[in-house]
Amino acid sequence: MTFNFLNPYAYILRIRRWMYRNGKLKSFGVGIPVISVGNLTVGGSGKTPLVIRIAERIQQEQNLKVGIVLRGYKRESKGCVVVSDGESVLVSIEQSGDEAMLFASSLPNAIVVVDEDRVRGAERAMSLGAQVILLDDGYQHIRLRRDLNILLVDAERGVGSVLPFGRAREDVSAARDANFLIITNAEDEARMEKIQRRMLAHSKTILATAATITLPVALESLTNSAAGIEGVEYLEGKQVLAISSIASPQRFHNSIAACGVIVLPHVLPDHAAYSALTVERAFEQAERTGCEAIVTTTKDAVKAYTFYRERKGAIPVFVLHTELQFIAGEQELWEAIQNVLKQDS
Repeated sequence: MTFNFLNPYAYILRIRRWMYRNGKLKSFGVGIPVISVGNLTVGGSGKTPLVIRIAERIQQEQNLKVGIVLRGYKRESKGCVVVSDGESVLVSIEQSGDEAMLFASSLPNAIVVVDEDRVRGAERAMSLGAQVILLDDGYQHIRLRRDLNILLVDAERGVGSVLPFGRAREDVSAARDANFLIITNAEDEARMEKIQRRMLAHSKTILATAATITLPVALESLTNSAAGIEGVEYLEGKQVLAISSIASPQRFHNSIAACGVIVLPHVLPDHAAYSALTVERAFEQAERTGCEAIVTTTKDAVKAYTFYRERKGAIPVFVLHTELQFIAGEQELWEAIQNVLKQDS
């Protein structure tokens, strides 16, 4: 085992993983299958749509009650909070955080729990009837034992240097603990293959790999409930204000631009809270610059929905719906998930 002595943070994280691997620190199971989806970098690798995709398929094809456990980043609450019991949403977005609320609204039959302590959160989800746990953004939370450890790497950004010198939470040696590797935003085949080779060089535990891209598919009105769903071609040739509070806003802008749209970015801090003033300023900028529409992300929509509804204006507001598309490895991923679920049956 080698260490990077120039970065004490990276050094400490390597020691931490070594201690878990060798039993110096103890991990805990919860008695039901745990599937972790995570990455090595800060934000923006496509974890949320993948967790939703996996949850939907487990519910539809295996008829199992899914529990999603995550930290609830930037929420105002502390400790263990049940966001959804699988029947209804129980708390506000301020208490849940935006990602947890997106899970709860996208997956009404799933149990969603936020907790800094993932073991406690998983136990709470199980007590509510969860038969399988999906651990969102769980790669660094080794204390909760997982049966399938899925590692996502963004092909556009790779891994890079560890904090505070770069955006990586850990260096590539952490890939050693992955069971399945997914390269996201894999439009560039050469770049995807380069990252894949690098990750595999650091891990003998990766069973298989997959690659995904994300495509814009539809627009849903936030200001006109009667408008329904529009195809993305509706915006072709128009200038729009693209407002977002996500880790990778440029990818959002590129998705809209690919639809033949002229994009004027309006970027908020990652996970920023919305208010009536936030929305008012967005409308003011759109009106001042001659934009014909405002477009936002699904993650922003769950926070801003009420404010857009209350603000009456001539400029329509749409949420852009995207679709996660596998270009390789989807069957292998599902087989890996099925194997985990069969072992518990």
